Amino acid sequence: AVAGRGGDQTLERLTWALGTTAANYHWRWSKTIENIPAVIQMARRANDLYAEVNAHYFGTTALISTGELELARQHAFAMISPAERLRHRFWFAGAFWKNMTAARIVGDWQTARDFGNRGLEISPGDFRLLGDWIVMEYHVGESQDGKAYLENLISHMNSNVPGSTMAYSYPALFAGFVAHITDDRNLAGTAKRAAEIILESPFSNPNVVLRARTGLALVAVHSGDSVSASELHPQIDASTGTMLRFTISADRLLGLLAKTMADLDKAVAHFDDALAFCRKAGYRPELAWTCSDYCDTLLERNGVGDLARAISLLEESLAISSDLGMRPLTERLIARQEQVSAQAGPGPAFPDGLTQREVEVLQLICGGQTDREIGEDLFISIRTVGNHVSNILNKTNSTNRTEAAIYAARHGLTTDPEESDFAD
Repeated sequence: AVAGRGGDQTLERLTWALGTTAANYHWRWSKTIENIPAVIQMARRANDLYAEVNAHYFGTTALISTGELELARQHAFAMISPAERLRHRFWFAGAFWKNMTAARIVGDWQTARDFGNRGLEISPGDFRLLGDWIVMEYHVGESQDGKAYLENLISHMNSNVPGSTMAYSYPALFAGFVAHITDDRNLAGTAKRAAEIILESPFSNPNVVLRARTGLALVAVHSGDSVSASELHPQIDASTGTMLRFTISADRLLGLLAKTMADLDKAVAHFDDALAFCRKAGYRPELAWTCSDYCDTLLERNGVGDLARAISLLEESLAISSDLGMRPLTERLIARQEQVSAQAGPGPAFPDGLTQREVEVLQLICGGQTDREIGEDLFISIRTVGNHVSNILNKTNSTNRTEAAIYAARHGLTTDPEESDFAD
């Protein structure tokens, strides 16, 4: 209002930019996204590189957090040129970090590595970049590299005065994340110590607090601490429908907390929300982990229909993790398959050894869908669909998709074969 009355366009641009920053820090994603076009328009008109970079940076954060990936990618890429011209290391490295995150979060590891390497060339030891490298390397099983990045963060934390700072919030989050995957008690202790220092501080940046709470929640799940899980659940619940600092979906973490609290019905509801969020956003690595955690919860609950649902989720998670080369998760799922097979009893659930996922693909084949359409419906790659189709043709002794559809109708695997595009 002051800038408008005084006709001060510089003050107006700066206020918009700082308002976007403040909204971002307080997780007011819709407000951040709403501000982006106005800030960018004013910034470009005045050649204000700082305001333009700021809008792209925090806009990308808000868009990735809420699952709007395509628009996030546009802003992340558009940020590189003005950030380079701004000649400020934090923002230039940040541009490559945002692009790295946008690639990593969908499992495009090579693109993420390319952007990550460019970022580290500009700012070696950058917390933001190291955090993404840690998540990616532990997803794909490059634990030695991931461990080196994590030790870098922890070493920097130990050389700083304890407090509510980035130096403590990054180890709190990422040590907790790795402890949850690897069952490393020492890392869990490190994450808990860092998080508690932050949460006991009289003043904390809300983003620092969110990293601390997320790390502490992962530690509570890792240690089976139901009391801490109950305390943290309502705090994390405020972020439902988002990715928590690009590391884990809030809904999956809520599901894990509810499971730790022994409230399996609530956990199932949270995992359903997490599935919907990840599928809509296209966050395949997070979807694979969600399917896996959901499967474990259903096996523990063991209610009516839970086993069949668990088998379907297990197959979906295994297909995604195998496709993306997520070795630690794939190995965990293969071990889980043996448990599920024993629980399900001898013999296949479908004729000729067809799996639950193959039957789902077969039903979509009956609807005349292409491999690409099937992949989009089931959220798997075209290559994975092709593997399923090949298995279906072999198991059903079919020479083409039409014969496979006829097989499905004969064996009652499609509810209404007359509606199939193959039925003449």
